[in-house]
Amino acid sequence: MITEQEFLEKLREATKADGSIGKFAARTGLSPTYVSDILRGVRPPSDSVAQALGYEKAPFYIPQFAEEAQPEPEAPTIEAPDDPAPKKEKKSWLNALAPRKSRT
Repeated sequence: MITEQEFLEKLREATKADGSIGKFAARTGLSPTYVSDILRGVRPPSDSVAQALGYEKAPFYIPQFAEEAQPEPEAPTIEAPDDPAPKKEKKSWLNALAPRKSRT
């Protein structure tokens, strides 16, 4: 997998190797204007451009913020010292998200 910037560099190298954007476009069956627009950042590269360079365009998803990918930490419970019996833990779907703490 390569980044978009690395892909654009590969495209630049390919057009230079062919001698010009027009020659690269003619060899690959692409429009010279379209290739130029990609290199200038005006248009995104299509699957056909990726294939011309020997790549396959593949979408993927990543979390926007690292905090969203992490489960919320469980808040510590504090019991009053004069409480003779510990209170029962309420069952909730939130408790299933965090590991249980054993009482010893």
